[in-house]
Order: sequence, then C-alpha cells, then structure tokens
Amino acid sequence: MLAGLLHNVATTEGSKLYPDLKPLESSLEPDVLFAHVEHVASNQVRWKIVGRDQEKRELRVECTTALFRWVDDVRIWVDCDAARGRCALHLHSKSRVGKGDLGANAKRIRAFLAAVAERLENPQPPRALP
Repeated sequence: MLAGLLHNVATTEGSKLYPDLKPLESSLEPDVLFAHVEHVASNQVRWKIVGRDQEKRELRVECTTALFRWVDDVRIWVDCDAARGRCALHLHSKSRVGKGDLGANAKRIRAFLAAVAERLENPQPPRALP
C-alpha cells in the first residue's frame, strides 16, 4: 500500500513495484492484434483515444478517474519479434496529478490485459437470444 502512495506510474516493461505486469503475448498478425486492442480500448468506460498511429501500432488514451475526474495518460502498443513469430501488447499508464495513485495504474493495466485476453479467446460478439 505504501508503494501506491509514492508511485503514480505502472508499465508492462518491467517494474520492481509491479512484477506481475507483463506484456500479453500473441501469435496473431500484428495488425490483427492491434485491431482487437483498439476495439477493446474504444469500449472502455471513461477512456478516450486521443492518438492513433497505425504504422507504430500505438494508441494514446486519456482515462478519467471515476471519483475525482482526474485524467491519466495511457500508451498502448503492439511490438513484434519476427524471429519468434510472436507479438506483445504493452501498456504504460501514468497519473497526471499527484505523487501516488494507490495502485490505480497497475489495476487499469491488469483489467485491460484481461479484457484483451478475453476478446482474443472469444473474438465474435455474443449473439442475441431469440
């Protein structure tokens, strides 16, 4: 808990504070994975995509917190290793206000990675019941 008072950033690029945050790996083609990522990001509550670079497969997002309406910045990108035939989804989330986030950025990354993983497992939208 003390760490959340002193840090306002979380990333999948390796962190002593949040060692569980790892990139989501996939064997999908990079543009296909990026399309899924963009779909999930565009459907998140209080998320606004403010930048998109298809060539870099990168999104810039502003996330508004529920209680105080503070805006946090999230960078999402797909990186590929052609030799391994794998792509990785990375995130970097940082609060604009304050010196600590009480773990909110790490929680946001975990939730987003889980949502993308679920979409990759079930890419078709659910069918309406008759």
